[in-house]
Amino acid sequence: MSSASGQSASGQRPLTAVERACAAMVQMLDLGEFQPGERLPSADAIAKLLGVSRPIALQTLRVLEGWGRVHVRRGSGAWVAPLSVSNADVRRARVWRDRAEILQMSAMREMLEVGVAHRLATVGLAEEGAAKARWLIEQMLLERTREACRPLDKEFHDLLARSVDLPIVADTLRTARARTAEAFEFVEWPENRVQASQVEHRRLLDAIVARDPEEASRAAREHVGVAGRLLEELLGGDGTGVLRSSLPHQATDPDGAVLLDPASATADGATRGPSSES
Repeated sequence: MSSASGQSASGQRPLTAVERACAAMVQMLDLGEFQPGERLPSADAIAKLLGVSRPIALQTLRVLEGWGRVHVRRGSGAWVAPLSVSNADVRRARVWRDRAEILQMSAMREMLEVGVAHRLATVGLAEEGAAKARWLIEQMLLERTREACRPLDKEFHDLLARSVDLPIVADTLRTARARTAEAFEFVEWPENRVQASQVEHRRLLDAIVARDPEEASRAAREHVGVAGRLLEELLGGDGTGVLRSSLPHQATDPDGAVLLDPASATADGATRGPSSES
């Protein structure tokens, strides 16, 4: 762990720029900002995201590749490494442990997305923004898998959130989506969900462009509500979500700390023993 100045918590030497960049990237990967199998942004984009130079960004990717967190393909870019079985178990247990917070984040995201849609339909969306949003929908229609659509979907919703010109709203939505993203890895998505999402995106954008706040709000609520209901089925507010049946007997993090012992979990989500302190 490091302080804001880069000095390590134990008082040892300050962290290097690469070490700080690696720590930031690992945090984003752990929070689900980038999903397993997803292509990472370009080195230039990563450098801008981390506030470092391009050479530092490239070196960071090489370090993460050595750690097994990303795969770098020369001339093609970098991808988030797929989950190993043990890593998937840890992530599954972490999602189950944090299910109450994840469901709250999902509810908050729905409220904010509806608010963004209503505001944009009231004050208007710039022509450039509307054109970019339509292009993103068209690109998503060309894709056949949710994995391929995910970065485009993220960009679509980020575009709308940024367009209200309230940075705190865009930042909060980004945090909420990242916090729920890990749980979505374990959701059983309907086969037609990719196509249905684009119909919903188009309905939402059409309502915003038509300056119809009520229809925009309905479209946003119904679109985001689908994901919320799937999360509720997965996690279950009463502790009976379908994810419980697929939990490992006991999951630990890389340092050996118990994330969850399913045998000690109660129906209301409380835990006994080591996992209650994690």
